[in-house]
Amino acid sequence: MSELRMIPLSLIDPPLRPMRSSSLAEGLEELKADLEKRGQLQAIGVVDLTGNRYRLIWGSRRCVAMEEMGWSEVFAKVYQPGEIDEMESMAAENFQRTQLNPVEEGEFYASLIESKAISVAECARRVHKAPATVSRMLSFTTGDPTVREALQNGSINQGQAEQLNLVRDDI
Repeated sequence: MSELRMIPLSLIDPPLRPMRSSSLAEGLEELKADLEKRGQLQAIGVVDLTGNRYRLIWGSRRCVAMEEMGWSEVFAKVYQPGEIDEMESMAAENFQRTQLNPVEEGEFYASLIESKAISVAECARRVHKAPATVSRMLSFTTGDPTVREALQNGSINQGQAEQLNLVRDDI
């Protein structure tokens, strides 16, 4: 049966078949900034191997970030060999999540700005995004409702929505 515990990062071996290779460093600086501010919010998954070693199932980016930050231990969900299908669990961790769409992201920023009575710049600082990014996402919440709906349901992309919102048709 799995258990949650702190384990040394130095005892963790890579997954049998890593899911990420080229995108491992993507967003790593933002992840490190978040770890620095909030700590580790989500456990990694490992298999307990013989010889006091562990094999990583999921959480590669978190491990890389924590190692680069000089952390010595990580909070992990530890499984015994054969207790979990490692490949399926890795896939579930990486494939079964969806990113917020730009409208949802903009609505979140708007809510944060309103509830905390902060500026766009302060919102951006708190979420580790560029102020221009936050402003762009906010614009999707205040632009043309038809454009917003098309962006939200995936009929158009962000670039198209930005261009369409520039059109002013008073007819």
